[in-house]
Amino acid sequence: MDRNKNMALHKKNTVAHFTDLKVRAEKTSCYQFSEFHSITDSAFFSDAGIKAYEVDSYGGYEGAERVVFRFGDESQVSYEEPYPIDIIKITASSSKFGELTHPDVLGTIMGLGIERDRIGDIKFSNDPAHPNTAYVFALSSISEYIKDNISMIRKMSVTCEITDSLPESIKNNFQNISLIISSERADCFVSSITKKSRSQASLLISEKKVLLNGMLVQKNTASVKPGDVLVIRGYGKYIYEEITGKTGSDNLHVTLRKYM
Repeated sequence: MDRNKNMALHKKNTVAHFTDLKVRAEKTSCYQFSEFHSITDSAFFSDAGIKAYEVDSYGGYEGAERVVFRFGDESQVSYEEPYPIDIIKITASSSKFGELTHPDVLGTIMGLGIERDRIGDIKFSNDPAHPNTAYVFALSSISEYIKDNISMIRKMSVTCEITDSLPESIKNNFQNISLIISSERADCFVSSITKKSRSQASLLISEKKVLLNGMLVQKNTASVKPGDVLVIRGYGKYIYEEITGKTGSDNLHVTLRKYM
């Protein structure tokens, strides 16, 4: 199956799944949770008839690339329910056989027969106090199984535990950037971030590659406000912070955070 057919099938299945979760949330007045998805799958919400207030997302830490979507109108659900996400800390006993890598950790987990959508991001600590350590975000339904069934990764002996804590280097894993834009329109941000022309930025929007606060950007003129989260497929995820000044030609100096 070629790439376009794969994409079309993924969209069809994802829209059907999101629609089902939306309907179940409405009928039960209870939150319904998806598996892990790329944040860009929220581009399919409009096809599933989902409004912004009916869904939010979380991946276990701020700025996660893979997230669980929570469906349900907050005004109709009379309780707060946490996301079913656990953090599995995997630590190699030594670095004799090298460092843990993303393919090694993910491959070992999937070797247990676990589907990819049960696993979120896999992050690695840069903290000398936690060397050769991976943090795996997983659905709570399978986290204990992973913990109890992994003792080796490649040739490395490892220990696994479920933890509530993350190193600061993971929780605050972002880069501050400054841009010059002509206005706070979506196409202006996209153009400046991608270093493309406005017409090329407009093409990215029309190709459904730009999301604002988790929803597909429909118009080039969509307003971006401080605190908004902008995702551009292939270019990353950003939170718009503030205007810091103006140029002599009235363009705007702005700051954003790029999640790493």
